[in-house]
Amino acid sequence: MTHLERFYRIHGLLRSARQPVPMRRLIEELGVTRNTITRDFEYLRDFFGAPIVYDRDRNGHYYDPKPFAAAQAGREVQAMFIDSHKDVCFEAEGESGRQGRVILKA
Repeated sequence: MTHLERFYRIHGLLRSARQPVPMRRLIEELGVTRNTITRDFEYLRDFFGAPIVYDRDRNGHYYDPKPFAAAQAGREVQAMFIDSHKDVCFEAEGESGRQGRVILKA
């Protein structure tokens, strides 16, 4: 499974869950280690601005429903949520001016 395939699966699990998704379920569904999922979360947060948060009380991860925009280390990050189908498009521009975009379809 490639990084993008994992990102898509993570998005699907978080988007469709009514409750925060426990790490154990992510490990089972994706067939990777806790460390790999943690790195994927960090990458999605840092590069694409994905609003993935952890709820300690409910022991799971979910998308933060609040709108957000972040500027970090000279890098503008934007995320656009397309509500009609709950697709998500993460766009980022790094310090070098290099741009990236990932669209995750519902």
